[in-house]
Amino acid sequence: MRMHIATTFSLLLLFGVGGCLVSLTESFDYDVLLETGNEFLDLDGTDGETVPIDLSDDDTFDENRDDIKNVDRVGFEADLYTKDDLDTVVDIFFRKKGSDPWVLLLDAAPVSGVSTAARQDLISYKQSETLIRNFELFQQVAEGGVMELKLKARDGNDQVRVTRLILRITITVGT
Repeated sequence: MRMHIATTFSLLLLFGVGGCLVSLTESFDYDVLLETGNEFLDLDGTDGETVPIDLSDDDTFDENRDDIKNVDRVGFEADLYTKDDLDTVVDIFFRKKGSDPWVLLLDAAPVSGVSTAARQDLISYKQSETLIRNFELFQQVAEGGVMELKLKARDGNDQVRVTRLILRITITVGT
């Protein structure tokens, strides 16, 4: 699978009794639409849209799976617009794959009523970081690599189309 990977490296050398411990911080982008085979997601009605996530599809995560010490950060980038000319907000929930209850992750990403397919609203990674909730629970689920995301317009009557959704995760790996 073709994956968009943005990797940043930060090398930390920690000197201990037994010698030298090396930790590496890596960030990777998981293209939700590409990896799930969707051109776009329509958030119509009260149920929203659920997508499966398997982080092992990403080479960075898969190669470091056994050495992950911590999930340090999470954020999103998204392009979206309303199809009904109403201001709204979009929430993103997560859970382990299966029947676990949904947990809020991204709280109230704004979508303007004047956004269109030609002029979409952008949710930036930096902006999304201020909207993240329940990060400690997300860390535990993300370390396992398999989860589901649910995107939902807050008011079930709103219609929102998501044309790009990137999940950015920063992990610390070490030996």
